[in-house]
Amino acid sequence: MVSGDQKQTSKKACWRVISAPHSCDVETEVACGFGVRSPEFIFDELNLKAGDCFLDAGCGPGEYAMLAAKRVDTQGAVIALDRDPFMIRQVKRKAESLGIENISAQLGELGTPLALADQGVDSCLVSAVLHMPGLDDRWDVLFGEIYRVLRFAGRLGIVERCQENVSPDQPLHLRLTPETIIAGIEQHGFQKCKLVELGSSCFIVFERI
Repeated sequence: MVSGDQKQTSKKACWRVISAPHSCDVETEVACGFGVRSPEFIFDELNLKAGDCFLDAGCGPGEYAMLAAKRVDTQGAVIALDRDPFMIRQVKRKAESLGIENISAQLGELGTPLALADQGVDSCLVSAVLHMPGLDDRWDVLFGEIYRVLRFAGRLGIVERCQENVSPDQPLHLRLTPETIIAGIEQHGFQKCKLVELGSSCFIVFERI
């Protein structure tokens, strides 16, 4: 049970700025692969540091996971979670080829119970996942589980295409507004800290309270 004093302290720690512009680091995007947006900026906002445990929920081929593994260093750990066995094999092969030993690539379905310990994760990133068909009616379980595995005051980052930006890779009707994302996640014990535009995507930072 979180005390009132803890909640108040957590709220003070969050930014009062609701939105701030931030241009996308094009060179980083090209180097890291399609869909990876300003990773160092994202990691800074998630307070990711050496020794942390980082959860990449819906990791895909693992671009963020690989970069996070370097950031948390050998004292830390990265959990790369995806429902697609092919993606998990890719992450494992890539980590092996790069000599990265602090990534645990795990098969798992978001929106179902996670095989992770309570409050064992320092920060979590969910990138380009929430719009996926079939997940919209499982947010209660998805964010309830992320809340469970995150430590108190741990950070959650969400990256999604902005609804108003037209792009052929993601139809407009599949995109979520920032307001929809914020309202849905704040119901599960999180407080929004920051909303930032990253190119054609939105990055929203939450804190577990």
